[in-house]
Amino acid sequence: MTSLFHALVGWGFGFYLLVNLLDVARGYLPGFEISGMAGNVYRLLADVLSVGVLAGMIFFLVRRFVFRPDNLSTRESTLLHPKARAGIRRDSAFVGGFILLHVGSRFLGESFVVAAQDHANGWQPAACPACLYMRRLQVHLPRELRGVNGFCQGVRLSPEGGLRGPSRSIPREASPPKVPGGGRGRSAA
Repeated sequence: MTSLFHALVGWGFGFYLLVNLLDVARGYLPGFEISGMAGNVYRLLADVLSVGVLAGMIFFLVRRFVFRPDNLSTRESTLLHPKARAGIRRDSAFVGGFILLHVGSRFLGESFVVAAQDHANGWQPAACPACLYMRRLQVHLPRELRGVNGFCQGVRLSPEGGLRGPSRSIPREASPPKVPGGGRGRSAA
């Protein structure tokens, strides 16, 4: 079981090199999209491997911090500085949390994208069930939080200065209000 989850995390992170590069391209190049069968296969692999990485990391974090098997710790006879021994657990938590945040944010972002479409995308079998929940959630979100897709996709700056999602610009609703006299923000009083 452990080997399977290691393989899922390894394959997923190997593929995430391509996913991250294409997400950057989608953010900076207006209208950039992989279309056709290549785009469908890309979305399928990204979706399935995202779930694999998330499942694997949850498995590993529960295994390390809840079950604490002896083979995941160093023997007392191994010469280690006490801070290094404690740092192993801290570093494992930090790396595991980062992976969950990174992959989970992208997965949620893709779920928002699918939820914004009028039809389900069969090439994203995990994002589609998640998007059904997102559609219901979207109705109850305040207007200010509906741009969460921009966060989940990773903040990308558009040439206009606003946040840019995968296929459309998200307006900056948190920009400072216009001040009489033509300036933005607070006036020096």
